Amino acid sequence: MALALEDSKKFREKFLGKESSILIEEIREIEGKYYYTGFNKEYIRYILPIQDKQLAEFMENQEKKEERLSQLGKEAIGSIRTVKGLALVGEMILAE
Repeated sequence: MALALEDSKKFREKFLGKESSILIEEIREIEGKYYYTGFNKEYIRYILPIQDKQLAEFMENQEKKEERLSQLGKEAIGSIRTVKGLALVGEMILAE
């Protein structure tokens, strides 16, 4: 099992610093920050920070924050984005 995890990590590391196309599938909150998440064609999960001024302004207003997240999701989910892998975060790749 440990060998399989190490091989998986080495495989994901090959995508760091490189561009990859990902299919956005959802918005997920991780440690208080919001990310688009999706997979590339090799089925590696990427997380892409949501950088949105309105969302940042609404963080204290739960209702407006949820409305903005819904709007952002409608705009992004199902789209393909080209991203660059920056770092491993657990079994995911943080992208920009």
